[in-house]
Amino acid sequence: MPHPSLYKSLIGKKISIKLPKMGSLPSIVYFESSMTMKSLIHEDILQYSNHIMVNPNPSGTIINKQDLNSTKKKYFICACSMIQNQARFLKEWIMYHSYLGIERWYLYDNNSVDEFEEVLNESLLQFNVTHHIWPWRNVEETSMSHCALRAQHECEWVMFTHVDEFLYPINYIYGNKKVMYNNYSILERFIKMETERVWGAKGANHVAEIRLRCFDYGPSGLTQPPEEGVMVGYTCRMKTPKRHKSIVRVDALSDSLLNVVHHFSIKPKFRTLTLHQNIAVINHYKYQVIAKTLNMKIYGFGTKLQSSSFSNN
Repeated sequence: MPHPSLYKSLIGKKISIKLPKMGSLPSIVYFESSMTMKSLIHEDILQYSNHIMVNPNPSGTIINKQDLNSTKKKYFICACSMIQNQARFLKEWIMYHSYLGIERWYLYDNNSVDEFEEVLNESLLQFNVTHHIWPWRNVEETSMSHCALRAQHECEWVMFTHVDEFLYPINYIYGNKKVMYNNYSILERFIKMETERVWGAKGANHVAEIRLRCFDYGPSGLTQPPEEGVMVGYTCRMKTPKRHKSIVRVDALSDSLLNVVHHFSIKPKFRTLTLHQNIAVINHYKYQVIAKTLNMKIYGFGTKLQSSSFSNN
């Protein structure tokens, strides 16, 4: 914490962190004066004597925020994700979400050593994918802030998930069409109709975040990776959701871009919409079977699986 006598000279200065053997970490934060910050997870109000503030425009060009918010963005919805050794289902994730209506992808590669480059190069030719090298450890929140910063000028909404998490808007894939939205993509129709259904046409403009319950899928009795892809191959999931993931409107995020992975703080007077699982969910194919020579491995991030926790879906 700097001495109070230094506050004025530090305001607006860029802050970076240097660690032994790692050098300086990527930084998009600037020193700002004291303010109050709301916790992302709880409703507690945390008082900070100083607050690290993200520079909303690191290029230094002055941007009129009113113009930024009122200008129609190039893309209605984009996707952002950090990836590490997940090439085996990256193409399926991109192709499926392209079908739903994702128009641009921001991928942050965290030291992948699999065939990620090969899959990515193929995807870059067919889809609007941007690749960012992000080699630092335990800095996913920073990458999400960086992504929100990049996306705010061209994307109206951004989906923040991992690439083993697939958005499944049940009602909108199999029906629930509205004449006035017939020419829209599945996700554009989904976002517009759900925000208007809950808050009305005027209230929908104040929705900044759509929360979706996230269900973990298990190996589903398989001993080999499913050739038909994860969405068809894995059919057994946890009975209850463990967390939620979010689709956010980037111009309604707090200027700090403060986040706990995939969950941002939002500006005052904006709302969060939490959807029932019968409308849409995130299917998280967390526990997957990976074949390596004669040995079988189940990816579960160190979590012990209990058959009683799963149900066939």
